[in-house]
Amino acid sequence: MNGITFRQVFMLLILLAPGFATAATLYQWTDGSGETRFGYRPPQGVVGVVAGEKERQQQTAANPVNCRELQQEHLRLVDQEIARVKDLQAGFGPHFDFTPEAKQRFINDLLILRTALVTGRPSAEFAKPDNRRQLTDLKQKYQKDKTQLVDELQTQAVEIQQQRKELERERLQNEFYMQRFWLLRPGFLY
Repeated sequence: MNGITFRQVFMLLILLAPGFATAATLYQWTDGSGETRFGYRPPQGVVGVVAGEKERQQQTAANPVNCRELQQEHLRLVDQEIARVKDLQAGFGPHFDFTPEAKQRFINDLLILRTALVTGRPSAEFAKPDNRRQLTDLKQKYQKDKTQLVDELQTQAVEIQQQRKELERERLQNEFYMQRFWLLRPGFLY
């Protein structure tokens, strides 16, 4: 067996096992130029810290954030941005920041963000473009159907009016004949 026995391979693996275990830990350190570096072994003379350990320590030691104050600050910033965008002139051309449509869309997006902050619900719930588009399409379809129905009703009203005139003309004609030829009425001579 080429001079290497099973026992020798096993002993070699046992000796290398601690090296594999320490190599699995990711360290971070700062080099001489101030850059943060990552690796499985820090260079000699440099103290490495387990990567992510500082963040975990800061998270556990940090003071809890007052969510109400944070929410109020975000609302203030959103309101400030809405006011700023409303003051911008909108138009077409290179000297305008927004087209009127883009300005309105941006304000709508800010209002959606504000609504999400106030309600605590995700902004995606309020900003579903498919729903807006569907509502616009439904409104257009409704307007088209309404116009079509109004046109059909007007056409029917004209037809009914013509039929009434025709019936009235026939009634008057029949009445005229009945007065002239009263002797010919059915059942008169019987």
